[in-house]
Amino acid sequence: MLPRSAGGAPRVRRDFESTWNERPLEYYLDPDWHERAHFKRSQELIVDFVARLATTRSAPLTLLDAPCGNGRFYRGLESAGLLGKVEYTGVDLTPKLVEASRRLMPGVAIVEGSVEALPFADGSFEVVVAQHIIRHLETFEQAVREFLRVSRSFVIVAEKGAALPGAPDIRDAYWSEADKSHYWAISWEPNHLKQFARENGAALAFTLNDARHDDPDGQYVYVFCR
Repeated sequence: MLPRSAGGAPRVRRDFESTWNERPLEYYLDPDWHERAHFKRSQELIVDFVARLATTRSAPLTLLDAPCGNGRFYRGLESAGLLGKVEYTGVDLTPKLVEASRRLMPGVAIVEGSVEALPFADGSFEVVVAQHIIRHLETFEQAVREFLRVSRSFVIVAEKGAALPGAPDIRDAYWSEADKSHYWAISWEPNHLKQFARENGAALAFTLNDARHDDPDGQYVYVFCR
């Protein structure tokens, strides 16, 4: 019998392996590789939130970008003039993305590791930023627990895909022709994710925006406060 989601619907399980690391390294050395128009607004909101946090600190804000890809968020911080106010660390599971990040951001701490088993001690960072990843895991629970574990102040999550209020979570696997790989996709009602964060260590959980109305592609930005 298939495991069931929180709302009672069966999870669809399909065996597959990611092909991300099979691409040539040069593919990821393109700084614009992961730029998407529908990611722009949510990252702007996160950069603005981080900028406001940084003004309240006398020392640089320790920040984990999980996963970092090839440094899209780092370049967003750089464009906003925030690199001097942020002590940035990136983590990614794909070895070639880690190598590309290290080449594109020489001297920056980039670590190979999974968002579901982060290779950092509890409370290592003031802020953890996770953009467009938890929807593409089989389940978001373990990753959110890890984000909360390694953060001592804030976790910021940007993600699309909200189920209708009261509807069960939807979990399935799809084939991406563009990426030549299968990927998981989860949809959930925003209050479900906020409730889960509060049950797992967040004192507060809220969204920075109402994605139904003010984001061109419905990207929610969640903030979990420790």
